[in-house]
Amino acid sequence: MRRGSDNVFLGYLGENFSTTGTFDTGVGYGPLRSNTTGADNTAMGANNLGLNTTGAENTAVGVGACLSNTTGTGHTCFGYDSDVVGQNLHNATAIGAHATVKVSDAIVLAALPA
Repeated sequence: MRRGSDNVFLGYLGENFSTTGTFDTGVGYGPLRSNTTGADNTAMGANNLGLNTTGAENTAVGVGACLSNTTGTGHTCFGYDSDVVGQNLHNATAIGAHATVKVSDAIVLAALPA
């Protein structure tokens, strides 16, 4: 971590580029590694919220969870490769392996294999 305050990171490459991000928590390999000003984020697992730059109030649990989010806020991704896809979305929730949300204010549950 370069700057920011009240952040906690455990693992390699955690919040590597933060300038003013605050109250962020990351555990694992590369959580919030691209974060610059995003605040109040929690990432648990490898590469979680790894592309997040300014997004805030996001929670990601599971390998690769919420990896695509860059600027969105209020997201919850729970499960392997669960993600929120699209710019400036808010309050999107993806639950289960490979669940993907593409609109704001929505919940997507992962589909069972056929």
